[in-house]
Amino acid sequence: MTRSNTADNCNFMDNMFSTLFFTHSVTLSSSFTHSLGEQHWRNAL
Repeated sequence: MTRSNTADNCNFMDNMFSTLFFTHSVTLSSSFTHSLGEQHWRNAL
């Protein structure tokens, strides 16, 4: 009982971390792309 409970908690934390990491990566890459595009437009103009 305790062992399966611990495993569930570990799995839950793992899922949370993966989701958090994924969201952070997407946010980071989108903001990076945005700033990159801005830089490009400034250079073009």
